[in-house]
Amino acid sequence: MEHSSRVRSRFTRRPRFTYQGRLQHGDTLANGLYEMSFALHDAATNGNVVGTPVTVAPVPVSNGLFTVTLDFGAAPFMGAERWLEIAVTVFGSDQPVVTLVPRQPLTPAPYALHAHNAAGLMSFANAPLDIKVNGQRAFRLEASLGFSPNVIGGASVNAVDNGAFGATIGGGGYAVLGPIGTHIVPNRVTGNLGTVSGGANNTAASGGTVGGGFGNNATGEKSFVGGGENNTAGREYSTIGGGELTGLRASMLRWAAAASTSAAAVLQR
Repeated sequence: MEHSSRVRSRFTRRPRFTYQGRLQHGDTLANGLYEMSFALHDAATNGNVVGTPVTVAPVPVSNGLFTVTLDFGAAPFMGAERWLEIAVTVFGSDQPVVTLVPRQPLTPAPYALHAHNAAGLMSFANAPLDIKVNGQRAFRLEASLGFSPNVIGGASVNAVDNGAFGATIGGGGYAVLGPIGTHIVPNRVTGNLGTVSGGANNTAASGGTVGGGFGNNATGEKSFVGGGENNTAGREYSTIGGGELTGLRASMLRWAAAASTSAAAVLQR
């Protein structure tokens, strides 16, 4: 016997998924009632059985096509690869059981069960909800005293100050282990409804927005820095599109340079 398959998932109270297959005997598509046993394995060949096998009977097969709903529980689906082995015999007969080869790899669709197993993507009390990639936090949702939650993407060093709500960090930031220690360059939101879209070493205050770049600061309330490097929008509603070293600090430097030039001209007289 030969078979092909596809898997799709559905969510109920238990982590079930639907398996759809195509069964044929030689060159002939199978028809009739069959008894099928399904077992999860941790390898494409040999390996170990994971969880408890499931037997379904009778399974109607029409023109080779069949559909079954399988429930192995949540425990086998913790992120590791899984293969499905199927054994088939004609329902109600004494014909030998035939194990179909090869085992079928489970595609990512039923692996949404891993999220289902993670408390249905819920956290409890005031605990944040973290999503990790390769063991490192890549996304966090933080509760914020009944207001809009804080959404923090990117490096695990990115952070929102305590007490702030509705803050967003889209990504960016980094922490690099160097010869003299870890170099931490986070993105940070210090006030309510602040946004840092990306880049690194950027800071947004209450209602402020930093689009990206490096070392930019929207520290004035509802201020905006589009990008560039080392720009500071320090006044309320102030806006800097980009560039470098633009803002209060740059203005002071230009004023100091102009003052020195004027003083020198006076002395020369």
